Amino acid sequence: LTPEAFPESNFVPITSKQRLPRNVDEAELLEEEQRVAEVATKFLQAAEMVAGTGIRRIPDEKERHEFFTQVCTEELARVYEATVHNLQSTYDTHIRNTVLEGRDPRLPRLRGHISGALHLLQAVTYLAHFVERHEAAFRRSAGATSIGDLVERSEVERVAIHSFLLWAHRILQSGVGLAEELLPAYSNLQELALELPDGVALHARPAALIVGIVNHYGTPVELELGGRRCNAGSILELLVTVGSNPDERRFLFRGDSRPLGDIQLLFQSALGEKGLSALPRQLQYLREE
Repeated sequence: LTPEAFPESNFVPITSKQRLPRNVDEAELLEEEQRVAEVATKFLQAAEMVAGTGIRRIPDEKERHEFFTQVCTEELARVYEATVHNLQSTYDTHIRNTVLEGRDPRLPRLRGHISGALHLLQAVTYLAHFVERHEAAFRRSAGATSIGDLVERSEVERVAIHSFLLWAHRILQSGVGLAEELLPAYSNLQELALELPDGVALHARPAALIVGIVNHYGTPVELELGGRRCNAGSILELLVTVGSNPDERRFLFRGDSRPLGDIQLLFQSALGEKGLSALPRQLQYLREE
């Protein structure tokens, strides 16, 4: 090819009418910070979930068996595992190998707590599956083989509880202080007082929109109404609190500035009572969820 075959006059100059925003890096950093706050919040919830099982050392074999059948069924074990697995996936997708993670050594430490607990909870699931599925298969078989011919069921339950679930609990609990330290560091905690618009009642539909905002950001938001406080991310708690104070019109929210800003927009939009299509662009995600 020669320059004569393709003269410059054949090419139409291309000009860009738009510029990339100068704050691309800043926007990514804000997104990462939001994800850190979300992961820290979900870590605390996971730790509370496992602690809520009442896990402890149980020397008595009969008591340990009863505990196992109540909190270590395969169905429940998969819930514990999936909760922590989703937490690790969120971290790896949005935080791992970012500049933010490189700057803050607390973040990979939190990832270590998540990973350690996940592996132990996976082991709980395997043992719960072994006990439930294979014991049932032995019962259905024509032979006299039982799980006890392979290993004592009491030993499987002891290992599942003392070696795996208990240590998953301890690893999560040892990271609670770290998560509590990270949460305010990556959140802009504020208070927001709002008046319920005239002619609007906070019933199930607008309450669900508030819950949707809180869950969208993944950071805790507290509502105080008539001296009573509740988790604004729980539809049940929200409706009970509002139902206990039917004449209150002033709502006080506490939490990160991002969900609070969207809650304020929702109140300014009559809490969605004019239709979701009338919500501002910033709340578009409520129409999609």
